[in-house]
Amino acid sequence: MNIFKKEILSENQQKLLPIIRKFKRKFFLVGGTAIALYLGHRRSVDFDLFTTTPFEKKSIEARLKNAGVKFKTAYQTKQEWSIFVFDTKITFYYFTEKIQPVNIFENIIRIPSLLDLAVMKAYTIGERSKWKDYVDLYFILRDYLPMQKIIKRATYIFKDSFNEKLFREQLVYFDDIDFSEEINFLNITPSIDEIKQFLTEAAIK
Repeated sequence: MNIFKKEILSENQQKLLPIIRKFKRKFFLVGGTAIALYLGHRRSVDFDLFTTTPFEKKSIEARLKNAGVKFKTAYQTKQEWSIFVFDTKITFYYFTEKIQPVNIFENIIRIPSLLDLAVMKAYTIGERSKWKDYVDLYFILRDYLPMQKIIKRATYIFKDSFNEKLFREQLVYFDDIDFSEEINFLNITPSIDEIKQFLTEAAIK
């Protein structure tokens, strides 16, 4: 049984799938695209590829060049490299957290559980305030996972780096949210106020 909703991928993303597959041994898919493949709630815009072991940029470049892929670097640090291919951003991340893949999307790329993806989102909103992260957590909390289960798992994975109180506070603080990225919903289009109200109620339970 196919548990993933491939229709959330853009045409350009689907063109990139053979390229993404070249990294399936070392990397796995995380972020909003991975969540959307599970939920089918919104269109995806990029690929976030995650590894728990250090990677060499030269090795990735070689794979891309051998495949005849032209790319442009958007951002680079020791632990992160973002590039654009076919106007689609691909980001390679290295972190040491205990996140592991449990499913595979069409023999293309491995994906962690929805719970671990939710945990990563919970951690992320403490470092940035993008509306799409709140949207993803809204759908997850509303239809799939209880708040306490996410918090328990986040505490296990991130230990002292995750603070439950701050996470709950962030869920109800909307003044500095970045709305610049358009969200294309599929099937259901909740209003901004509806999402805010739900997250506020979830945070204080």
